[in-house]
Amino acid sequence: MLPATLAQDVRKQVLHYLQATFRLRDQATEQALETFFNDPENGLFKGPWLQVRRPFRLDDSELSALFALPIPFVPFKHQAQSWRRLSSRGGQRPQSTLVTTGTGSGKTECFLFPLVDHCLRMHQAGKRDGIKAIVLYPMNALAADQGSRIAELIMTSEQLSDAVAGGRKARVRVGLYTGRLSQGGGHEQGAEPGTYSEVTARPGAGGGGWTYHPITNRAAMQADPPDILLTNYRMLDYLLLRPKDAGIWRHNQADPELLRYLVLDELHTYDGAQGADVACLIRRLKSRFAMPRGQLCMVGTSATVAGGDDETTLDPVHRLCEFASTLFEELVTDEAVIQEDRYRVDEVVRTPALEVDALPSAGDCEPRPREGAWQYAVRMAALFAGPRFPIAADDPGWPQWAPRYASLRPQLEALDDAGRWGVALGEWLRWHPLFQRLLAATAEAPGHWLALLRALPGRGRADLRGLGL
Repeated sequence: MLPATLAQDVRKQVLHYLQATFRLRDQATEQALETFFNDPENGLFKGPWLQVRRPFRLDDSELSALFALPIPFVPFKHQAQSWRRLSSRGGQRPQSTLVTTGTGSGKTECFLFPLVDHCLRMHQAGKRDGIKAIVLYPMNALAADQGSRIAELIMTSEQLSDAVAGGRKARVRVGLYTGRLSQGGGHEQGAEPGTYSEVTARPGAGGGGWTYHPITNRAAMQADPPDILLTNYRMLDYLLLRPKDAGIWRHNQADPELLRYLVLDELHTYDGAQGADVACLIRRLKSRFAMPRGQLCMVGTSATVAGGDDETTLDPVHRLCEFASTLFEELVTDEAVIQEDRYRVDEVVRTPALEVDALPSAGDCEPRPREGAWQYAVRMAALFAGPRFPIAADDPGWPQWAPRYASLRPQLEALDDAGRWGVALGEWLRWHPLFQRLLAATAEAPGHWLALLRALPGRGRADLRGLGL
């Protein structure tokens, strides 16, 4: 469903309900009420608003000195900045870091690669036993999802897992310890279905690919603690308090230097009374292993930084650092805050823009019954005179897009028809004046639908307005 169409449908349904509920006898009053409902500026309905987020800036600098692991992708700039602060390779002491980039920016990768790389090198140094990193999540579902992602990284890496008969065995181990699972026994699965005593890769049901699972068997984690422990702050509290859980810390008790990282995902959720609880918990954790300030590297991630009573006198970065310093009981300076860096509009678009004689009608742009997202995108590209699907390797129109990606020639040659079409479509959009105007209009902040329509090219504007409210 297109967002503009969905917003229009919701509005129509609400209007229908209000008109049926408030039936007025006086026609003038009823007309005034309807005018208020439909006023685009001061009426009942606000929005919709639209924002087109530009791509995050890539960092193609040399990063091999940071990790013993190969990085399978070109990182964003904020990821590379985080890695430089969090890497422990070469005896470097990792520095506390706050990652405040937007949703979908790869915040997990900002701390994940430094953590698994550190654990791998600890194994290589003969320090296999003991917890080396703790990651706290505000919700069990989020912890379970991230546990599967980390397990997949481990089980698909030749450095992080070893080939054994019948599959692979994790070298670096990750465990999920939450209140949803009870203790179990057994070699592969616990007594409760769904608990695993090893990081596991299993074929998906119905041949749907592989599924990856962290260790979830509590008995197994007590007997052989994982390198990376995923949990929530309440369960960590229990692990520090209950005598029956003391065994999971025995290696850390013997060598307090083992635990190097503490990560708080969704940092903004730890405010108020919950923030006070977590602050005390962090202090108890440090006290348990007699950790001085600066020994434990604190990491916080958040796509939202909430304001406070003093937000008019303190800038957001400094306010965040003060909050983190109090929560972590560590000095967190402005340099610790990693913010997103996106490409400017002029770096995204191509010039001169394409000449567009006319735009399609609003009716033609409406989704058809049972039309999927892929089919809709293919139809819209053809309707707006863009690249047509499929694009074969010998298509005469393909070379006009491919030369701009000369550095990616091997990857482009390996693409199938859909991949080539996707590259061509993305490049074509960067030349299109409608897309360029849309990027410019939403460069700084979300734009109101009507304001965006006024900012778009004049030709066909009336037709496009029919898609909105």
